[in-house]
Amino acid sequence: MGVPFAERGAITDEVLDTLVTIWTEPDPVFEGEYFRISGLAVDPRPVQQPRPPIHVGGNSKPALRRAARFDGWQPNPTNWDISGIPASMDYIRAQDSFRGKEDSFDVNWLSGPDGVDLPDGFAAASPTQLRGYRDRLTEAYCGTYREYGITRTAARAPLAIASVAEFLDWLGWFAAEVIPAVNPSDPS
Repeated sequence: MGVPFAERGAITDEVLDTLVTIWTEPDPVFEGEYFRISGLAVDPRPVQQPRPPIHVGGNSKPALRRAARFDGWQPNPTNWDISGIPASMDYIRAQDSFRGKEDSFDVNWLSGPDGVDLPDGFAAASPTQLRGYRDRLTEAYCGTYREYGITRTAARAPLAIASVAEFLDWLGWFAAEVIPAVNPSDPS
């Protein structure tokens, strides 16, 4: 896209700084190396105050430093597994910019628990298989995921789901059976 690879991180940092400026200042002015903003009206203003949360994705050291500056981190599970989270979180926590976020920082893992599936799909599963599946999901979400500091995750449907209707049935089951077991205070 015409941007030198070596400049992508600096451009990303500046984009994020620009967003913070336009979201938090009534008459935003920003003078950076890549972007200059003045005379810009942002309306409607973000509902979240002082600004919407910013979650940064990526696994590189610059991405982790960038995440520490903001509100959350989204690891990229396509090239490594969940066991890489603790060391990366240690690195994020070591950044000066992370101070004060210990109780509010989000980690969003986009993959379901390894080895937890219904090989024949949801519709073909017996009540006993569903209870075992629910228990394995709950164990992973309440165990390893919490231990690693994961605060949000994707709900990965069984791989053998064969239709939209079966997916919707699974989703309803997940909401009724798994979410209350993982987060008893969730009103949904």
